[in-house]
Amino acid sequence: MFAKIAEVLGKRRPDIPLLVVEGRASVDWLARTGANLSQANLHRMRNTPDPREYLRVTHTMLMPSVWQESFGRVAAEAMMNGIPVIGSDRGWRCDVSDSRHNSPGDAATADG
Repeated sequence: MFAKIAEVLGKRRPDIPLLVVEGRASVDWLARTGANLSQANLHRMRNTPDPREYLRVTHTMLMPSVWQESFGRVAAEAMMNGIPVIGSDRGWRCDVSDSRHNSPGDAATADG
């Protein structure tokens, strides 16, 4: 799912740099997805034990979930560093945000 989002975003918005960081339990999962991630604006980083390596260059974090995750530590670290997180409305996200107030269609939230 994420690899496809990265592929489409890379093609439609070449002006937006996108850093894809591998998860700790899934070495080379990007290669196995079959997604074309060769666009110039797509950058890849292997898993790192130090999240500061990617958080220092992150402006917005995209963290879709296809299953119920217990808690999104990576998302919590991003939010603690002032980085907004876009995630699925399942698992951890339901615990830390209220989709009634920050859904894509919520104009009041979008206006700040």
